[in-house]
Amino acid sequence: MKRLNFIPATIILSTLLISCAETPKKVSGSITRKISDQEAAVDLGKDKVNVGDQVAVVEKVCESKPRSKGSLISCKENKLGQGEITAVRNRSSIVRFNSDTDFEEGDTLVKAIR
Repeated sequence: MKRLNFIPATIILSTLLISCAETPKKVSGSITRKISDQEAAVDLGKDKVNVGDQVAVVEKVCESKPRSKGSLISCKENKLGQGEITAVRNRSSIVRFNSDTDFEEGDTLVKAIR
């Protein structure tokens, strides 16, 4: 009987340890200057990105859904295009975007989590 009590305790402890593990934090920034149709300066420095990292230009779209007590706001990020970090400085980086990516100053970027 003691063996049966050990198994549920092990499962519960394992679940708690996994749920307390740190989840990766989303790295995001914005385009600070458009250099060309395919390159931009962004506000992600060496503490956030490395040369070769993939980033996506995203647009946040939110909608309000009525509920019995107020409303529920639901947001999602629509990916507008993708690029790669080509140079990194202390507080900024240069991104080269795919040719089909439409971007402008102020757009939001997120780093792809590997």
